[in-house]
Amino acid sequence: MESINIRDLQHFLYCPHRWGLIHIDKIWVENLFVIKANLMHEKVHDREKVVYGKEQKTLHAVTIFNDDLGLFGVTDSLILEKGKYILMEYKPTQPKGKSFNREDALQVFAQKVCVDKIFGTDTKCYLYYKNQKAKVLLPFREEYDAYYQMLEDTLSEIRGYIEQNQIPPIQKGQKCSGCSFKDICMPTKRKKANIRKVLQDILEGGI
Repeated sequence: MESINIRDLQHFLYCPHRWGLIHIDKIWVENLFVIKANLMHEKVHDREKVVYGKEQKTLHAVTIFNDDLGLFGVTDSLILEKGKYILMEYKPTQPKGKSFNREDALQVFAQKVCVDKIFGTDTKCYLYYKNQKAKVLLPFREEYDAYYQMLEDTLSEIRGYIEQNQIPPIQKGQKCSGCSFKDICMPTKRKKANIRKVLQDILEGGI
């Protein structure tokens, strides 16, 4: 069974085609949004940083795994409070009109099934959106079976594309305005013309 990084799961849910460019074609492109998120996570991924509070201990960048599901990854924050475990995942921007994004929630659920398996617990999970300074409790205890099925289905789909070495097609209605891969996936007419010219030169032996 192909082991899947939890980070890759989030990439796939955001856009399967973008995931394919990253993990099948090994392409990576950054923009302001990606850099902003990376800088924010650098602050919480300091393994040596342990924060102590009243009856609370916060660990950062904890390595986690679940061999049953073939999952592994790293947490943002794992909080130990009065014998209970709490996961906190940090995101730069809260989506408009809703409490959280589906791909963000499933990323944290994947972390939860790893932590639950390792420590034999029922981890409470939050998303923290920096722009709103909002901590959102995720509804995993009420919707556990639905999220678990979604996780299994997504992992199966990812492994299928990996086995076939295939990049998923661009989905209809995909919102691409803030994506760092926009110019690769959806180049302008001028860029398309340049690409065609390069290809034509190659075919004619000009390159």
